[in-house]
Amino acid sequence: MRARRARASCALAAIGVAATLVACAPAAPLLAGARTTPARRGDVLVGGAVRAPVGALRRGEQPGAAESELLALAGRGGVVPVAVARVGIGRALDIGLTVAGSGASIATRLTVPLDANAAGALLFGVAPGVRWAGPEGLDGVGLGADVFALISRSVSGIYEAWAGLHAGLLAASARGTRPGAEPLEASALGVRAGAVVGLSLGLKTLTGMLELAADYEHYAGEIGGRRASVRGLSLTPAFALRVRL
Repeated sequence: MRARRARASCALAAIGVAATLVACAPAAPLLAGARTTPARRGDVLVGGAVRAPVGALRRGEQPGAAESELLALAGRGGVVPVAVARVGIGRALDIGLTVAGSGASIATRLTVPLDANAAGALLFGVAPGVRWAGPEGLDGVGLGADVFALISRSVSGIYEAWAGLHAGLLAASARGTRPGAEPLEASALGVRAGAVVGLSLGLKTLTGMLELAADYEHYAGEIGGRRASVRGLSLTPAFALRVRL
């Protein structure tokens, strides 16, 4: 039984990785739930997310090509598939792989109960990750990490709610050659910070999850020798079906 569960988890994670190769938007939902995965249990989540840049973070709102290409390197908007696999490695600790669009991260999370019944809890985590993106004709990669702190509530294991703050860093670079042009290099450094809120409903083995994150993002960098910087707000609604193994 355990072997079948492990194979199923690996298969779903592989599907998520494959989906990453054909998606471009680096949406990064937490899909946290009320607490960490129980020890010696596994969670598999399959769903989707939308990275929706607002106002100044939209490429069409930029005054020049350098700013538009900087956003292409930092991350486009769009709809992406999401796959998550988590394993409980202690009473209050888990580790998980999240693949969403053109990004992937590995999160370590810790639950701190707030009452004797563990109905309320604090959930802390750190998630280093990688994303693939770049201006047209260039191959780019970004490395970064997110940290988050959430407060959550679970009611009879059927209803879950969570809300809190998260922040992240991103360092990205790209290079390539466009037709009829000299080799081109690009780099970007970005920060983001925002709030997240989520709800879930279901049984212990099968749960539907909804989440919304709102982030302020700032990126600065250089595209082919041209300096550029952009800042603004992005929204990331996400949904998933969670299966507990």
